Amino acid sequence: MHRFAATALVVLALVACGGGTDDPVTSEEPATTASEPTEAAATEVTEAVTSEATEGGEVDGGDTGATAAGDVQGIGTAVVTIDGETTTFAGTDFAAETCAPDRFGIFFVVLQQVDDTGTAIPEGLLEAILLHDDMDAETAGQDNRIAVTLGDTEWTADVAAGEGQVDDVTVDGSSASATATFSGADGTASGSLEVTCAPAG
Repeated sequence: MHRFAATALVVLALVACGGGTDDPVTSEEPATTASEPTEAAATEVTEAVTSEATEGGEVDGGDTGATAAGDVQGIGTAVVTIDGETTTFAGTDFAAETCAPDRFGIFFVVLQQVDDTGTAIPEGLLEAILLHDDMDAETAGQDNRIAVTLGDTEWTADVAAGEGQVDDVTVDGSSASATATFSGADGTASGSLEVTCAPAG
């Protein structure tokens, strides 16, 4: 599993328990108020992401073959534009992919790159954490973050890591958009993200 996807599981578990980086929550500490998500909820969200991350592929996200986007899961689609170049991502049979509009206030996305025919490109991956308006970075334990892998090229927008930044985020139900300044090996570039998750069920 990619490092980012593994980190996101930890972030989601922390949010579900109501704790940020400065307020770790252990399994021995019950929720303090009825309004806070319970430990059971934390387990539920972690198991849900883990389940999505182990269906239909290898954990390391190796070559899964030529699979038409949407044939296996059809979980969502996204378009990323960086420095004028547009790339499409979608639900295929990649092991760790998910498209979750609201995981305790986080819009969480892991999608595979696809070509013009909808065929998966194993070397391409989109990973994004976008916070809802009512979720703050301290509570989430993670700021907005977008990571794009295109073969040997990597672009990251993550202000906490000092690698670019996500400038603006809009979450509208099952869709989200963001503008960002991406950091790569050759410098920085402006870009954007548009993502829509498929309806649940």
